Amino acid sequence: MSDEKSKSKGIPGRQRQNMLFMLVGLVLGAIVTSGVFLVISRQNVPVFIPTPVPLPATMPPLPTFAPTPPSTLGAPGFMPQPTVIAKRISALGISPDGRRMLAMGWDNGTSFARYIEFAVSANLVGQEQSLALPNAYLANAVFSPDGTLLAIADDGYYSWLFALGDTFDAPVTELANFTGYHALAFSHDGKWLALGGSNGLRMIDVNNLALISAAQVVGTITAVAFSPDNQWIALGIADGMQARVQVVSAQDFNQVRYELYSGSYVTDLAFHPDGSVLAIAIDNVVQVFDLEIGGGYAYPLENLGRVRSIAFNPQGTWLAAAGGDSGGGMMGTIYTWQWSRTMTSGLDGWVNYRVLGGHAHDVTQLVFLPNGDYMLSASFDGSIRMWDYANTGLEISRLQL
Repeated sequence: MSDEKSKSKGIPGRQRQNMLFMLVGLVLGAIVTSGVFLVISRQNVPVFIPTPVPLPATMPPLPTFAPTPPSTLGAPGFMPQPTVIAKRISALGISPDGRRMLAMGWDNGTSFARYIEFAVSANLVGQEQSLALPNAYLANAVFSPDGTLLAIADDGYYSWLFALGDTFDAPVTELANFTGYHALAFSHDGKWLALGGSNGLRMIDVNNLALISAAQVVGTITAVAFSPDNQWIALGIADGMQARVQVVSAQDFNQVRYELYSGSYVTDLAFHPDGSVLAIAIDNVVQVFDLEIGGGYAYPLENLGRVRSIAFNPQGTWLAAAGGDSGGGMMGTIYTWQWSRTMTSGLDGWVNYRVLGGHAHDVTQLVFLPNGDYMLSASFDGSIRMWDYANTGLEISRLQL
C-alpha cells in the first residue's frame, strides 16, 4: 500500500530527497560565489545571510597624480606614481607603551628586522638596531601586553618567541620556536600565546612555555585574534578555494560559537574593544559581524585587490582597513571610518569615511598607537607613515627604510 501511494505522487520519496539536497547545494553555491557570507551558529541563533553593501555612487574615484618629490607628505587622495622598490616592509609591531616598534621585511633576497625606539617626530626615529633573525620572509610581529616578549612568524609557517630586555639596547633572547604556525596572538592579559597555521591551533603558557591546548582544523589557519575578555578566539581558515571564520572558546577549542563562510582567504581579524563586534578582512571585503545579535554586513572595497590589514583604534571609535589597489599600479590605500554599530546592520556604513593615499605599493600593516592619537601604516614601498586619522586625515611623519 505504501509503495502504491508513493508512486501515485509521481516522484519517489528518495528521489524527492535527492532533489532537495541538490537544491540546497545550488543555493549555498550561489551564496558563496556572490560574496555574501553564511553564518552558522552553534548557540541556536537563527541563520543570518547578510547582503553586501556596495560602495556609494557618490564615492570619489581614487585619482592618480604626477610624480611628487619624496619629501611631500601624503594627504587624502594623494597617490605617487609606482616605483620599483627592493626593500619591502611585510610586518609592523608596536610595543604596548608606544615607544618601540619592530619593522620586518625583505631586501633583495635578504630578510631584515629593524627594532626602533621612536618618538612622534619628523622621521619617527629615536634610535634603532637590527635584530639577528632567520633569513626568511618575515610576515607577522606581535608584542606581549607587558612588552617583555616578542613573537614573530614567517610565510613558511615557522615562528619564534623572544624575550626583550629591560632597556632598548639589551640583548634579545630566543626562548622557543615552533614549526607549522604562521598566525600569532597574545591574550590581552599576557598569559597565553595562540599560534595558528598548517598544524592547526596551539596555545601555550608564556610563563613556562607549556602547551595548554591544541586542536586540528580542516584547512590552514591564516589569522588569529583574542576577544578583549580572553574568552573567545577568532580564527581565519583557508580550505582550498573556500574561506571561513570560526569563533571558538579559549577554554575549549571544540566549542564553536559561530562559523562564517565567504570568500577565498582571510588576511586579518580584529575585535572591537568592547568585544561586541568582529571585523574581518577577506579578499577585497571588510565584513563587520555583531557577535551579540549574530548578524552583520559586508563592505566590498572595489579599489583594493586585497585587504591586508584591519584594525580598530583603542577607543573603538574608528575602524581602518588597507591593502593594495586592484589596478596595475598596485598603489596602497587606507580606508578609515568613524565607527558606528549601525555598520553591522548596513545602515550609515559609509558615513564619515576617508581614503588616505600616499603609499606607492601595498599597505601591509595598520597599527594604532596605544593612546589612539595616531595610526601607523607599513608598506611594500619601504616606508612607515604616521597619520592624523581622526582630525585632518593627513600624513604627519614618515620613515623610509
